Amino acid sequence: MIRLMNVSTKYVRFPEGNLMILQPDSMATRLVEYLADGLGKFNGYINYMINDNHSFELSITANVVRKQLYIDKREIELGKEWSSEEAYRPMASVIRITNKLGVKIYFR
Repeated sequence: MIRLMNVSTKYVRFPEGNLMILQPDSMATRLVEYLADGLGKFNGYINYMINDNHSFELSITANVVRKQLYIDKREIELGKEWSSEEAYRPMASVIRITNKLGVKIYFR
């Protein structure tokens, strides 16, 4: 059993949980998230403990950069979901673009 622990910062979390059972001669991958409150370089560490007995430290580095959303088309065609035989076809549709990370963004 491998237990992951984060004691260096509150911004690192393990969304899939912090416990792993690793079978002999196998490999596992675990998602680690860094929830940034700004841009720049972040250094920290993750502790991991094997069988609640042997403790190790793993250095981590994250370079937080601006992200952009690129859409190839300048226009989005609405109304394709309606057939031409339907009597009522709305003149407008809603397109939802969400920001699940809650970071400051803007659309142009």
